[in-house]
Amino acid sequence: MKKYLFALLVSLFLISACDNSSHICTNHDYGDWTITKEATYFDKGSRERTCSICDEKEIEEISVKEHDCLQFRGTTVIGVKDSVETFQYTSIEIPAGVTHIQGNAFRDNTNITTVTLPNTLTSIGSGAFYGCIGLTSIGFPSSLEAMDSDAFSKCTALATVTFEERIELDTIKAGTSKGCTSLTTINIPSSVKTIANDDSLQNDEETNGSFQGCTSLSNVTFNEGLETIGKRAFYGCTQLTAINTPTSLKAIGEEAFNGCTLLANINLSEGITEIKDRAFENTNFAFLVIPNGVTKIGKRAVARWGKNTVVVPASATEIDSDAFGGNNGHIIILRAPDPSKGESTETHFVGETASNKIHWNGDLSNCSSSYCLNNGYVASDHQAQ
Repeated sequence: MKKYLFALLVSLFLISACDNSSHICTNHDYGDWTITKEATYFDKGSRERTCSICDEKEIEEISVKEHDCLQFRGTTVIGVKDSVETFQYTSIEIPAGVTHIQGNAFRDNTNITTVTLPNTLTSIGSGAFYGCIGLTSIGFPSSLEAMDSDAFSKCTALATVTFEERIELDTIKAGTSKGCTSLTTINIPSSVKTIANDDSLQNDEETNGSFQGCTSLSNVTFNEGLETIGKRAFYGCTQLTAINTPTSLKAIGEEAFNGCTLLANINLSEGITEIKDRAFENTNFAFLVIPNGVTKIGKRAVARWGKNTVVVPASATEIDSDAFGGNNGHIIILRAPDPSKGESTETHFVGETASNKIHWNGDLSNCSSSYCLNNGYVASDHQAQ
């Protein structure tokens, strides 16, 4: 009898809780919540729980996560929560999932000393870290494809810049690291084809070379794949002493190395076709070989006051009359003069006071001293063509 009464009570309870004919549960008994999608800093999440009586699921949205100091729009970092004056964080870790850092996002933030970039990041906007004078190092992930002008300009404490292998970045734009006066070494990744493309500069931005004014920069490595060193790319890098260019390089832009006053060892590779105006003006070479294949040498391209020797290939058919500037040494040209261009054995270039310093066909018989030979010229290495 007791068993019968108990079963009857259970039945009555179930009938009151659930209408079996319509399978509509009126008094759900839900279990614990289960996370079905984790919320991130830029995407909402979700969770669900199940009724133990009728198996109905309840789904609830989870708000996006709040970051301590960063603001987001989608997968873009748009800035920091506090003003530059009140921002107290020194270390910033950009969370995984971020694809873009908006231009000027951290501009003039003087407290930041370290920034960690995620391997989901594909682009960095113009001036994103401009003037972050406390930033000491930055490492770029392999996912990075684009970095706009002035992204790290005037980060005066920035001493270390590294690129992950297999990085996809193909251009280092104008002003990217301009005025980073603590930077000593840079290894340009093989993915980069262009440094400070001339086309990226406006008329009012003539001074914005990619590494212009990096006055501690003493070691630059150019890797195969690089095609253009653009306008003012390394202008005024006064500690740079040597460069070796890859065979992939085609052009050296205006004032690319102008004002690199200690640059004495310039090893230019074949493959270059043009050396533009003032590219090596005010450098420190004593002996410079312009490689075969160069067809055009611009105004004051290799101008340097003092005694120095320049060897010009036969391929150079367009030599600006002021290409050598105040050179007081000797110009060895490995071809005959072209009368159609106004050239003759009596030709002297602007700044050259005597034609006996111009040696057409590599002929040193009119050299008034042994200066050329003493300065490193070996005729068998540079045959007239």
